[in-house]
Amino acid sequence: MSVSRVWSALHANTPWLGGTAQTLVNRSGDVPGGVGTTKTETTRADQALLEKVNVKAVGKGATAEDVANAKRLLKQINTPELIQNTVQLPLKQPITIELIGNTSAYASALKSLGLNPSEAAGLSMDTGGFTQNSTILIPLSQNKDNADLANTLTHEMTHAIFNQNISYLPSWINEGIAVTMGMTGQKVVENATVYAAYERQLAESIVDVAGQNQLQPLADDESVILSGKTSYDYELQDWLAVRDLIFEHGVAAIDRYLSLMSHHADESQAFIVAFGEKEDVFNQHLTHLLKTAAASTDEGATFGLTIGSQFKGSIDFLQHGKTEWEGVEAKAGSYQITVQQDGRLEGALPAVAPITDVDPSDDNTLYISLTPKGALTWQGTKVTDCGFAFDVHDGLYSFADAWVSLANGQTVYQSTPTLFGVTITSESEVNSNDPIVKLL
Repeated sequence: MSVSRVWSALHANTPWLGGTAQTLVNRSGDVPGGVGTTKTETTRADQALLEKVNVKAVGKGATAEDVANAKRLLKQINTPELIQNTVQLPLKQPITIELIGNTSAYASALKSLGLNPSEAAGLSMDTGGFTQNSTILIPLSQNKDNADLANTLTHEMTHAIFNQNISYLPSWINEGIAVTMGMTGQKVVENATVYAAYERQLAESIVDVAGQNQLQPLADDESVILSGKTSYDYELQDWLAVRDLIFEHGVAAIDRYLSLMSHHADESQAFIVAFGEKEDVFNQHLTHLLKTAAASTDEGATFGLTIGSQFKGSIDFLQHGKTEWEGVEAKAGSYQITVQQDGRLEGALPAVAPITDVDPSDDNTLYISLTPKGALTWQGTKVTDCGFAFDVHDGLYSFADAWVSLANGQTVYQSTPTLFGVTITSESEVNSNDPIVKLL
Protein backbone atom coordinates (compact mmCIF):
# COMPACT_ATOMS: atom_id res chain seq x y z
CA MET A 1 0.00 0.00 0.00
CA SER A 2 1.64 3.24 -1.14
CA VAL A 3 1.74 6.17 1.23
CA SER A 4 2.05 9.87 0.43
CA ARG A 5 3.17 12.43 3.01
CA VAL A 6 2.00 16.02 2.89
CA TRP A 7 4.00 18.06 5.40
CA SER A 8 2.90 21.25 7.12
CA ALA A 9 5.00 24.41 6.97
CA LEU A 10 4.12 25.89 10.33
CA HIS A 11 7.20 25.91 12.52
CA ALA A 12 7.13 25.94 16.30
CA ASN A 13 9.89 28.54 16.46
CA THR A 14 7.59 31.16 14.97
CA PRO A 15 6.45 33.03 18.08
CA TRP A 16 2.88 33.85 17.14
CA LEU A 17 1.86 30.53 15.64
CA GLY A 18 -0.63 28.27 17.30
CA GLY A 19 -0.53 24.55 16.61
CA THR A 20 1.41 23.22 13.67
CA ALA A 21 -0.24 20.67 11.48
CA GLN A 22 0.84 17.68 9.50
CA THR A 23 -0.95 14.95 7.64
CA LEU A 24 0.01 11.48 6.51
CA VAL A 25 -2.44 10.27 3.91
CA ASN A 26 -3.15 6.83 2.56
CA ARG A 27 -3.45 7.58 -1.17
CA SER A 28 -5.21 4.30 -1.91
CA GLY A 29 -7.79 5.14 0.69
CA ASP A 30 -9.11 8.55 1.23
CA VAL A 31 -7.28 12.97 1.86
CA PRO A 32 -7.05 17.47 2.60
CA GLY A 33 -8.47 21.09 4.60
CA GLY A 34 -13.05 27.06 4.68
CA VAL A 35 -15.02 29.31 6.76
CA GLY A 36 -18.22 28.55 8.56
CA THR A 37 -20.39 29.46 11.47
CA THR A 38 -20.98 27.80 14.80
CA LYS A 39 -24.23 27.34 16.71
CA THR A 40 -24.77 28.38 20.28
CA GLU A 41 -26.62 25.17 21.07
CA THR A 42 -25.67 21.57 20.37
CA THR A 43 -28.43 19.69 18.55
CA ARG A 44 -28.92 15.93 18.73
CA ALA A 45 -27.31 15.58 15.30
CA ASP A 46 -24.34 17.66 16.43
CA GLN A 47 -24.01 15.56 19.57
CA ALA A 48 -24.05 12.43 17.46
CA LEU A 49 -21.15 13.82 15.45
CA LEU A 50 -19.22 14.71 18.60
CA GLU A 51 -19.73 11.15 19.86
CA LYS A 52 -17.88 9.91 16.76
CA VAL A 53 -14.76 11.73 18.03
CA ASN A 54 -12.83 9.71 20.60
CA VAL A 55 -10.37 11.78 22.67
CA LYS A 56 -7.83 10.02 24.88
CA ALA A 57 -4.69 10.80 26.85
CA VAL A 58 -1.44 9.11 25.85
CA GLY A 59 1.83 9.11 27.76
CA LYS A 60 2.99 10.68 30.99
CA GLY A 61 1.77 14.25 31.41
CA ALA A 62 -1.55 13.90 29.60
CA THR A 63 -4.43 13.88 32.07
CA ALA A 64 -8.15 13.27 32.27
CA GLU A 65 -8.57 17.05 32.62
CA ASP A 66 -6.73 17.54 29.33
CA VAL A 67 -9.20 15.16 27.70
CA ALA A 68 -12.16 16.95 29.30
CA ASN A 69 -10.81 20.32 28.16
CA ALA A 70 -10.37 19.15 24.57
CA LYS A 71 -13.91 17.80 24.58
CA ARG A 72 -15.19 21.14 25.92
CA LEU A 73 -13.44 22.97 23.10
CA LEU A 74 -14.79 20.58 20.47
CA LYS A 75 -18.30 21.17 21.82
CA GLN A 76 -17.85 24.94 22.11
CA ILE A 77 -16.63 25.19 18.52
CA ASN A 78 -18.99 22.44 17.37
CA THR A 79 -16.01 21.29 15.37
CA PRO A 80 -17.31 18.35 13.29
CA GLU A 81 -20.48 20.21 12.33
CA LEU A 82 -18.50 23.38 11.54
CA ILE A 83 -16.21 21.50 9.17
CA GLN A 84 -19.00 19.48 7.55
CA ASN A 85 -21.12 22.59 6.94
CA THR A 86 -18.18 24.47 5.48
CA VAL A 87 -16.62 21.88 3.17
CA GLN A 88 -19.84 19.91 2.53
CA LEU A 89 -18.13 16.59 3.16
CA PRO A 90 -19.37 14.12 5.79
CA LEU A 91 -17.64 12.64 8.80
CA LYS A 92 -18.00 9.03 7.66
CA GLN A 93 -16.01 7.16 10.29
CA PRO A 94 -15.01 7.73 13.91
CA ILE A 95 -11.97 9.93 14.53
CA THR A 96 -9.46 9.23 17.29
CA ILE A 97 -7.60 12.15 18.88
CA GLU A 98 -4.59 11.25 21.00
CA LEU A 99 -3.42 13.97 23.37
CA ILE A 100 0.28 13.33 23.87
CA GLY A 101 1.82 14.18 27.22
CA ASN A 102 5.51 14.62 26.36
CA THR A 103 7.99 14.66 23.48
CA SER A 104 9.09 11.07 23.98
CA ALA A 105 5.52 9.79 23.88
CA TYR A 106 4.85 11.90 20.78
CA ALA A 107 7.86 10.41 19.00
CA SER A 108 6.66 6.91 19.93
CA ALA A 109 3.16 7.65 18.67
CA LEU A 110 4.54 8.97 15.38
CA LYS A 111 6.62 5.81 14.93
CA SER A 112 3.52 3.71 15.62
CA LEU A 113 1.92 5.38 12.57
CA GLY A 114 4.75 4.22 10.34
CA LEU A 115 7.30 7.04 10.46
CA ASN A 116 10.92 6.02 10.69
CA PRO A 117 12.81 6.91 13.91
CA SER A 118 14.59 9.89 12.35
CA GLU A 119 11.34 11.42 11.05
CA ALA A 120 9.55 10.75 14.33
CA ALA A 121 12.33 12.34 16.37
CA GLY A 122 12.41 15.46 14.21
CA LEU A 123 8.66 15.93 14.02
CA SER A 124 8.20 15.37 17.75
CA MET A 125 10.28 18.47 18.42
CA ASP A 126 8.63 21.01 16.14
CA THR A 127 5.10 20.02 15.16
CA GLY A 128 1.86 20.77 16.94
CA GLY A 129 -0.32 18.16 15.26
CA PHE A 130 -0.21 15.16 12.96
CA THR A 131 -2.97 13.28 11.14
CA GLN A 132 -2.88 9.86 9.52
CA ASN A 133 -6.16 8.75 7.98
CA SER A 134 -8.60 9.18 10.92
CA THR A 135 -6.06 9.25 13.75
CA ILE A 136 -4.91 12.63 15.08
CA LEU A 137 -1.90 13.14 17.35
CA ILE A 138 -1.68 16.39 19.33
CA PRO A 139 1.35 17.10 21.58
CA LEU A 140 0.18 19.17 24.52
CA SER A 141 3.64 20.71 24.86
CA GLN A 142 3.10 22.45 21.51
CA ASN A 143 -0.47 23.52 22.34
CA LYS A 144 -0.09 25.40 25.61
CA ASP A 145 -3.38 27.32 25.67
CA ASN A 146 -6.95 26.89 24.48
CA ALA A 147 -6.47 29.14 21.44
CA ASP A 148 -3.65 26.95 20.16
CA LEU A 149 -5.50 23.76 20.98
CA ALA A 150 -8.74 24.93 19.36
CA ASN A 151 -6.83 25.80 16.20
CA THR A 152 -5.01 22.47 16.06
CA LEU A 153 -8.08 20.36 16.85
CA THR A 154 -10.06 22.02 14.05
CA HIS A 155 -7.16 22.01 11.59
CA GLU A 156 -6.37 18.34 12.09
CA MET A 157 -9.99 17.21 12.06
CA THR A 158 -10.34 18.94 8.70
CA HIS A 159 -7.55 16.73 7.39
CA ALA A 160 -9.21 13.64 8.86
CA ILE A 161 -12.55 14.44 7.19
CA PHE A 162 -10.76 15.04 3.89
CA ASN A 163 -8.96 11.73 4.30
CA GLN A 164 -12.32 9.98 4.53
CA ASN A 165 -13.72 11.58 1.39
CA ILE A 166 -11.03 12.51 -1.15
CA SER A 167 -8.16 10.46 -2.54
CA TYR A 168 -6.03 13.42 -3.69
CA LEU A 169 -5.82 17.19 -3.23
CA PRO A 170 -2.94 19.51 -4.10
CA SER A 171 -0.97 20.22 -0.96
CA TRP A 172 -1.57 23.99 -1.04
CA ILE A 173 -5.34 23.54 -1.12
CA ASN A 174 -5.17 20.79 1.49
CA GLU A 175 -3.23 22.93 3.94
CA GLY A 176 -4.82 26.24 2.97
CA ILE A 177 -8.32 25.04 3.84
CA ALA A 178 -7.11 23.28 6.99
CA VAL A 179 -5.40 26.45 8.23
CA THR A 180 -8.53 28.46 7.43
CA MET A 181 -10.67 26.03 9.42
CA GLY A 182 -8.18 26.00 12.29
CA MET A 183 -8.24 29.79 12.43
CA THR A 184 -12.04 29.70 12.43
CA GLY A 185 -11.99 27.37 15.43
CA GLN A 186 -9.48 29.55 17.24
CA LYS A 187 -11.59 32.66 16.63
CA VAL A 188 -14.49 31.08 18.52
CA VAL A 189 -12.54 30.80 21.78
CA GLU A 190 -10.12 33.75 21.68
CA ASN A 191 -10.46 37.45 22.52
CA ALA A 192 -11.37 39.26 19.29
CA THR A 193 -8.54 41.81 19.43
CA VAL A 194 -5.96 39.16 20.30
CA TYR A 195 -7.21 36.94 17.48
CA ALA A 196 -7.09 39.83 14.97
CA ALA A 197 -3.49 40.49 16.01
CA TYR A 198 -2.55 36.84 15.51
CA GLU A 199 -4.19 36.80 12.10
CA ARG A 200 -2.42 39.98 11.00
CA GLN A 201 0.97 38.79 12.20
CA LEU A 202 0.59 35.61 10.17
CA ALA A 203 -0.46 37.54 7.06
CA GLU A 204 2.30 40.11 7.48
CA SER A 205 4.94 37.38 7.56
CA ILE A 206 3.94 36.35 4.02
CA VAL A 207 3.49 39.93 2.79
CA ASP A 208 7.05 40.60 3.95
CA VAL A 209 8.31 37.58 1.98
CA ALA A 210 6.51 38.87 -1.13
CA GLY A 211 8.03 42.31 -0.63
CA GLN A 212 11.48 40.73 -0.63
CA ASN A 213 10.69 38.81 -3.85
CA GLN A 214 11.24 35.48 -2.09
CA LEU A 215 7.76 34.05 -2.62
CA GLN A 216 7.65 30.49 -3.97
CA PRO A 217 4.88 29.30 -6.32
CA LEU A 218 1.97 27.40 -4.80
CA ALA A 219 2.85 23.72 -4.80
CA ASP A 220 0.89 20.54 -5.41
CA ASP A 221 3.52 18.69 -3.36
CA GLU A 222 5.31 20.72 -0.69
CA SER A 223 7.73 18.02 0.43
CA VAL A 224 10.71 19.58 -1.37
CA ILE A 225 9.91 23.12 -0.30
CA LEU A 226 9.29 22.04 3.28
CA SER A 227 12.56 20.16 3.49
CA GLY A 228 14.35 23.33 4.49
CA LYS A 229 14.78 25.20 1.21
CA THR A 230 12.45 28.05 2.17
CA SER A 231 12.78 30.29 5.18
CA TYR A 232 9.11 31.10 5.71
CA ASP A 233 6.00 29.24 6.78
CA TYR A 234 4.75 28.05 3.43
CA GLU A 235 1.44 26.88 4.83
CA LEU A 236 0.51 30.49 5.58
CA GLN A 237 0.83 31.31 1.88
CA ASP A 238 -1.57 28.43 1.24
CA TRP A 239 -3.95 29.96 3.79
CA LEU A 240 -3.94 33.37 2.10
CA ALA A 241 -4.45 31.69 -1.28
CA VAL A 242 -7.56 29.93 0.00
CA ARG A 243 -8.77 33.12 1.70
CA ASP A 244 -8.46 34.89 -1.65
CA LEU A 245 -10.42 32.15 -3.43
CA ILE A 246 -13.16 32.51 -0.84
CA PHE A 247 -13.13 36.31 -1.11
CA GLU A 248 -13.36 36.23 -4.90
CA HIS A 249 -15.67 33.24 -5.43
CA GLY A 250 -17.30 32.37 -2.10
CA VAL A 251 -17.24 29.19 -0.04
CA ALA A 252 -19.63 27.60 -2.56
CA ALA A 253 -16.83 27.50 -5.13
CA ILE A 254 -14.57 25.73 -2.63
CA ASP A 255 -17.36 23.22 -2.01
CA ARG A 256 -17.84 22.67 -5.74
CA TYR A 257 -14.14 22.00 -6.19
CA LEU A 258 -14.07 19.56 -3.25
CA SER A 259 -17.15 17.79 -4.56
CA LEU A 260 -15.52 17.32 -7.95
CA MET A 261 -12.37 15.99 -6.29
CA SER A 262 -14.38 13.61 -4.12
CA HIS A 263 -15.72 12.14 -7.37
CA HIS A 264 -12.17 11.67 -8.71
CA ALA A 265 -12.27 14.51 -11.22
CA ASP A 266 -9.09 15.64 -12.95
CA GLU A 267 -7.62 18.20 -10.55
CA SER A 268 -6.64 20.89 -13.06
CA GLN A 269 -10.04 20.67 -14.74
CA ALA A 270 -11.86 20.76 -11.39
CA PHE A 271 -10.01 23.98 -10.53
CA ILE A 272 -11.06 25.61 -13.80
CA VAL A 273 -14.69 24.54 -13.36
CA ALA A 274 -14.86 25.76 -9.74
CA PHE A 275 -12.86 28.99 -10.01
CA GLY A 276 -12.94 29.92 -13.69
CA GLU A 277 -9.18 30.01 -14.26
CA LYS A 278 -6.12 27.81 -14.38
CA GLU A 279 -4.05 27.28 -11.26
CA ASP A 280 -0.96 28.94 -12.72
CA VAL A 281 -2.99 32.06 -13.57
CA PHE A 282 -4.35 32.15 -10.03
CA ASN A 283 -0.83 31.73 -8.66
CA GLN A 284 0.29 34.79 -10.65
CA HIS A 285 -2.69 36.72 -9.32
CA LEU A 286 -1.85 35.77 -5.72
CA THR A 287 1.79 36.81 -6.13
CA HIS A 288 0.68 40.17 -7.54
CA LEU A 289 -1.81 40.62 -4.69
CA LEU A 290 0.82 39.96 -2.01
CA LYS A 291 3.36 42.25 -3.66
CA THR A 292 0.70 44.96 -3.91
CA ALA A 293 0.01 44.53 -0.20
CA ALA A 294 3.72 44.87 0.54
CA ALA A 295 3.79 48.17 -1.35
CA SER A 296 0.58 49.55 0.21
CA THR A 297 0.80 52.78 2.17
CA ASP A 298 0.11 52.98 5.89
CA GLU A 299 -2.78 55.37 6.53
CA GLY A 300 -3.37 54.61 10.20
CA ALA A 301 -5.91 52.53 12.08
CA THR A 302 -9.24 52.79 13.85
CA PHE A 303 -9.57 51.43 17.38
CA GLY A 304 -12.74 50.49 19.22
CA LEU A 305 -12.59 51.43 22.91
CA THR A 306 -14.86 50.70 25.82
CA ILE A 307 -14.22 52.99 28.79
CA GLY A 308 -15.60 52.12 32.20
CA SER A 309 -16.82 54.77 34.62
CA GLN A 310 -14.03 53.88 37.06
CA PHE A 311 -11.31 55.31 34.83
CA LYS A 312 -10.88 59.09 34.97
CA GLY A 313 -8.27 60.93 32.94
CA SER A 314 -7.12 60.82 29.32
CA ILE A 315 -6.14 58.24 26.72
CA ASP A 316 -3.09 59.25 24.69
CA PHE A 317 -1.84 57.89 21.38
CA LEU A 318 1.72 57.93 20.03
CA GLN A 319 1.84 56.85 16.40
CA HIS A 320 4.86 54.87 15.29
CA GLY A 321 7.84 57.05 14.45
CA LYS A 322 6.23 60.20 15.91
CA THR A 323 7.20 62.35 18.91
CA GLU A 324 3.87 63.89 19.88
CA TRP A 325 1.23 62.18 22.00
CA GLU A 326 -2.28 63.07 20.84
CA GLY A 327 -4.93 62.50 23.49
CA VAL A 328 -8.64 62.39 24.20
CA GLU A 329 -10.60 62.83 27.40
CA ALA A 330 -11.83 59.53 28.82
CA LYS A 331 -15.61 59.36 29.16
CA ALA A 332 -17.59 56.25 30.02
CA GLY A 333 -18.97 54.48 26.95
CA SER A 334 -17.93 52.87 23.69
CA TYR A 335 -16.08 54.85 21.03
CA GLN A 336 -14.18 54.66 17.76
CA ILE A 337 -10.88 56.55 17.59
CA THR A 338 -8.93 56.79 14.34
CA VAL A 339 -5.20 57.41 14.52
CA GLN A 340 -3.99 58.81 11.22
CA GLN A 341 -0.56 57.90 9.92
CA ASP A 342 0.72 61.33 10.97
CA GLY A 343 -0.61 60.82 14.51
CA ARG A 344 -3.71 63.03 14.32
CA LEU A 345 -6.86 61.68 16.00
CA GLU A 346 -10.43 61.55 14.81
CA GLY A 347 -13.37 60.57 17.00
CA ALA A 348 -16.18 61.73 19.24
CA LEU A 349 -14.17 62.20 22.45
CA PRO A 350 -12.88 65.69 23.30
CA ALA A 351 -9.21 66.27 22.53
CA VAL A 352 -6.66 67.13 25.22
CA ALA A 353 -3.47 69.11 24.76
CA PRO A 354 -0.77 67.15 22.90
CA ILE A 355 2.42 66.21 24.74
CA THR A 356 5.84 66.11 23.11
CA ASP A 357 7.92 63.07 24.01
CA VAL A 358 11.67 63.46 24.24
CA ASP A 359 12.04 60.05 22.61
CA PRO A 360 10.12 59.18 19.44
CA SER A 361 8.16 55.97 19.21
CA ASP A 362 10.01 53.26 17.34
CA ASP A 363 9.12 52.79 13.69
CA ASN A 364 7.06 49.66 14.28
CA THR A 365 5.01 50.37 17.42
CA LEU A 366 1.94 52.47 18.17
CA TYR A 367 1.39 53.16 21.87
CA ILE A 368 -1.89 53.88 23.64
CA SER A 369 -1.22 55.24 27.13
CA LEU A 370 -3.68 55.59 30.00
CA THR A 371 -3.13 58.84 31.91
CA PRO A 372 -5.25 58.86 35.08
CA LYS A 373 -6.31 61.94 37.06
CA GLY A 374 -5.52 60.15 40.29
CA ALA A 375 -3.14 57.40 41.34
CA LEU A 376 -3.50 53.85 40.09
CA THR A 377 -2.28 50.78 41.91
CA TRP A 378 -1.54 47.27 40.68
CA GLN A 379 -1.79 44.59 43.35
CA GLY A 380 -1.00 47.21 45.99
CA THR A 381 1.92 48.86 44.15
CA LYS A 382 1.72 52.35 42.65
CA VAL A 383 1.51 52.48 38.84
CA THR A 384 3.85 54.89 37.07
CA ASP A 385 2.86 54.14 33.48
CA CYS A 386 0.45 51.83 31.63
CA GLY A 387 -1.20 51.22 28.31
CA PHE A 388 -1.32 49.11 25.16
CA ALA A 389 1.21 48.48 22.39
CA PHE A 390 0.41 47.64 18.77
CA ASP A 391 2.96 46.30 16.30
CA VAL A 392 2.89 47.96 12.87
CA HIS A 393 4.33 46.19 9.84
CA ASP A 394 3.46 46.72 6.17
CA GLY A 395 0.49 48.84 7.22
CA LEU A 396 -1.02 46.09 9.41
CA TYR A 397 -1.68 46.95 13.07
CA SER A 398 -1.70 44.09 15.57
CA PHE A 399 -2.09 44.11 19.34
CA ALA A 400 1.19 43.20 21.03
CA ASP A 401 0.55 43.52 24.77
CA ALA A 402 -0.71 45.64 27.62
CA TRP A 403 1.93 46.99 30.00
CA VAL A 404 1.89 48.26 33.57
CA SER A 405 5.07 49.92 34.90
CA LEU A 406 5.30 50.00 38.69
CA ALA A 407 7.03 52.32 41.17
CA ASN A 408 9.25 49.43 42.29
CA GLY A 409 10.85 49.29 38.83
CA GLN A 410 8.97 46.24 37.59
CA THR A 411 6.87 46.11 34.44
CA VAL A 412 3.98 43.68 34.12
CA TYR A 413 2.77 42.56 30.70
CA GLN A 414 -0.67 41.17 29.81
CA SER A 415 -1.77 39.35 26.69
CA THR A 416 -5.31 40.78 26.69
CA PRO A 417 -6.19 44.42 25.89
CA THR A 418 -7.90 45.45 29.15
CA LEU A 419 -6.51 47.72 31.88
CA PHE A 420 -8.24 49.65 34.68
CA GLY A 421 -11.65 49.53 33.01
CA VAL A 422 -10.40 50.47 29.52
CA THR A 423 -10.62 47.82 26.79
CA ILE A 424 -9.52 47.86 23.17
CA THR A 425 -12.41 46.02 21.56
CA SER A 426 -11.38 46.17 17.89
CA GLU A 427 -8.82 47.40 15.39
CA SER A 428 -9.09 48.00 11.66
CA GLU A 429 -6.70 49.56 9.18
CA VAL A 430 -7.73 52.83 7.55
CA ASN A 431 -6.30 51.80 4.18
CA SER A 432 -9.16 49.82 2.66
CA ASN A 433 -7.22 49.56 -0.61
CA ASP A 434 -4.67 47.20 0.93
CA PRO A 435 -5.73 43.88 -0.66
CA ILE A 436 -4.52 41.77 2.27
CA VAL A 437 -6.89 43.54 4.69
CA LYS A 438 -9.84 42.36 2.62
CA LEU A 439 -8.84 38.75 3.17
CA LEU A 440 -8.76 38.96 6.98
